[in-house]
Amino acid sequence: MHTKMEAAAILTAALLRDYKKPTTEQLVELLTQSLEAIDEAIGLENRRNAKKQAELKTHTVAARR
Repeated sequence: MHTKMEAAAILTAALLRDYKKPTTEQLVELLTQSLEAIDEAIGLENRRNAKKQAELKTHTVAARR
């Protein structure tokens, strides 16, 4: 969870470059967008990993040497 929050803070900081004096509402919106993007990326990576594991279990992927 700590890494996820850190990533959201970094992403939000990058997005804040477009704002000279962001309001609290803008900060909250950017943090929300960042967390949603990170959640989506984590979910996609989890699905990829689950697919790889399933393929390895059924031996449909050649083992790396």
